[in-house]
Amino acid sequence: SHFFRDLSDDQAEGKIDFTLPILQDKNKGNKIKFGGSYFRKDRDFNEFIYSVYNQAGNNYNGDATAYFADDNQGVISSESDRNTIGLYLVDNTRLENSYTGQTNIWATYGMATFQITEKLKFIGGARLESTDIAVESKDENLDSLRRFGNIEALDLLPSINLVYGLNETMNLRVAYTNTLARPNMREIAPFASFGFIGDPPTSGNPQLLRTRVNNF
Repeated sequence: SHFFRDLSDDQAEGKIDFTLPILQDKNKGNKIKFGGSYFRKDRDFNEFIYSVYNQAGNNYNGDATAYFADDNQGVISSESDRNTIGLYLVDNTRLENSYTGQTNIWATYGMATFQITEKLKFIGGARLESTDIAVESKDENLDSLRRFGNIEALDLLPSINLVYGLNETMNLRVAYTNTLARPNMREIAPFASFGFIGDPPTSGNPQLLRTRVNNF
C-alpha cells in the first residue's frame, strides 16, 4: 500500500508581558508581572491510500522489478474465455481519515514575587486560559459523535511557591500548580493509523477532553 498525505497548517500567535517593580525599599526582587497570549491554528489534512492486490497469487521472490513488470499486471492470461488477473490497484482511501480543524487558545495571567521576611519568599499567581478546539472529518456519512470533535473550556490555573532559606547555600521550597494537558487535533479526529512493526491500529477519539493536573 502507498500512503499519500498532505497537511496544511496556518498558525498565528502573539504574547505580551509586563513587569512592574514594587516595594523596592523592602527588597529589590519584589515585583508583579502580568500579560497575555493568543494562539490560533487552522488545519487541512488529507490522506489517500492505494493498494496493490495480487489475484493470481504469484509469489514475490525479492525482485521488485520483475514482480511489478507489465506482464504481471492486469490480465496476464486468457484460457477458455476466462481471464487470469495478476496485480491490480485498489483505492483504499478512508475518507474519515481526512479532516479540517481549528485551535484557538487565549490566556491572561498575573503573578507576584514578594519577600515576606528575610528568609521567606512568596512567588504566586493565576492564569486564566480559554481552550477552543474543533475538528470535522470529511466523511459526511459518519454519525456526529464520530465526525465532530470539540473541546471548549475556560480554566483558572493557580500557582503558589514558598521558598524558605535554610542557610546561605540551601533553600526549602513548597509548591503547588494547576496545569492543563490537551489532546491535539489529530487525537480528537477519527484518524486511524498503524505501526509498521506489528503494532495494532490506533484511532483518534472525538470524545476526548482536556485534563487538569494538580502538581505538588
